[in-house]
Amino acid sequence: MKTFTRISAILALSCFLVKTSSVEAQVGIGTTTPDGNAMLEVVSPNKGILIPRILKADRESIVTPATGLLVYQTNDINGFYFYHETEGWKRVSSESVPAPAKDLGFSATLNSVTTNANTQLSGWSVTNPSYNAPGFNPTTGNFTVPETGTYAIETTINYNLTVTTSVSAGPGVNPYFEVRKVAPITSSLISGYLPMLNVNVVLVLTLKAVLDRGVVTLSRNVILNAGDVIGLFYLNSGFTPSVNIGGGLTPGVSWAIRKL
Repeated sequence: MKTFTRISAILALSCFLVKTSSVEAQVGIGTTTPDGNAMLEVVSPNKGILIPRILKADRESIVTPATGLLVYQTNDINGFYFYHETEGWKRVSSESVPAPAKDLGFSATLNSVTTNANTQLSGWSVTNPSYNAPGFNPTTGNFTVPETGTYAIETTINYNLTVTTSVSAGPGVNPYFEVRKVAPITSSLISGYLPMLNVNVVLVLTLKAVLDRGVVTLSRNVILNAGDVIGLFYLNSGFTPSVNIGGGLTPGVSWAIRKL
């Protein structure tokens, strides 16, 4: 009797171990060597796995769905649905993931340039944290638009006068900075005057003069066509004293154009 009891116990233990082993082991269907990262691998040259196909009402009636539960809905908006732990049922979209947007534009800086003439700002730096992209020539300051679209233009220009002005500027003297399209046709995209002091005290004082130092900020969204050439200019408008563009700051001028 004792021998029979021992045999029964050994058989019961063996069945338990076999059952436990079968639960923990990997399973291969159509293969004897399932992938090491998978608990189940199905291999077939001409067949697939058929996920349970259910109606929308049946899917929504599942009580406490497990996170990751997958079904195929056959009515309404049909398709694969999985259960998300915080967002509930989610349909697996057939839309492709959009490609990362191309960086169409640049960000550049300029330390200082002194001039009293109409001039295009050139000799830009695009070293980190600034950046360059195809189309911008730091040496000339020309940006050739690579693709038609809407672009954001942003520039901040510090300046100071190299001498103290001793006479009042004429009525038509209004020096300014301008972001300009230079090709295929010339046109102004955005401009901003150097700040000026304009005082008129009757019979005592009349004075119009550019402030000794200041900052001009230009910002605008514009539609540009592929092949347009853009530059940043200083235009003296009859103002003869030299202007230190950059104002002695490092950097003194920042300029960026990017496609929206």
